[in-house]
Amino acid sequence: MKILFLVHDCITVPLGVSYLAALAREKGHRVKALSLTGRGIEQEICEYQPDIIAFGSTTGFHRHYLKLVKPIRAL
Repeated sequence: MKILFLVHDCITVPLGVSYLAALAREKGHRVKALSLTGRGIEQEICEYQPDIIAFGSTTGFHRHYLKLVKPIRAL
C-alpha cells in the first residue's frame, strides 16, 4: 500500500506523522511525505497515486488541511 502524508513543511515534520510513517514502513508499506509549502501538490499526488492520503495537524492549522481536502478528493 502507498501512503502519502501531507505535512505543513519538511523542516518540522510532526512527531506523530513520523511515528506512523516508521510503523507503516516496518509493515512493508511505501511511505512518502509531501510539504504543503511546495507547488504542484495535485501533480505530485497524481504521480504518486497513493492508496491513502493522511495528515497530522495541530489546532488552528487544521483549517488549511480542510481547504485542501476538497480539491484532492476530485483527483
